[in-house]
Amino acid sequence: MNPKRKQRLYIVTAIVLLASLAVGLTLYALRANINAFYTPTQIASGEAPEGRQIRAGGMVREGSVSRDNETLDVIFTVTDFDRDVTVHYQASCRTCSVKGRVWW
Repeated sequence: MNPKRKQRLYIVTAIVLLASLAVGLTLYALRANINAFYTPTQIASGEAPEGRQIRAGGMVREGSVSRDNETLDVIFTVTDFDRDVTVHYQASCRTCSVKGRVWW
């Protein structure tokens, strides 16, 4: 093999290995901070981890949103039209409500 081509092969191999190492270390460091998406059915059946922040997906049940005037607490029901889950949200939320849909 040509020495110049051999040197390029070594450089490309080193770059691929270093990039793989960087991606692996990043995923390892972030494994506890990744927010998984769970449906209300998965949450109700116990598939979602307890005591961790998760992302719940579904539609907000109409008329279920209630806000506490003294704190930032918001309580609402999320549904996937199979199961309902009550959500207690304790933070400031921007609401954008259009045609019965609520986003935070």
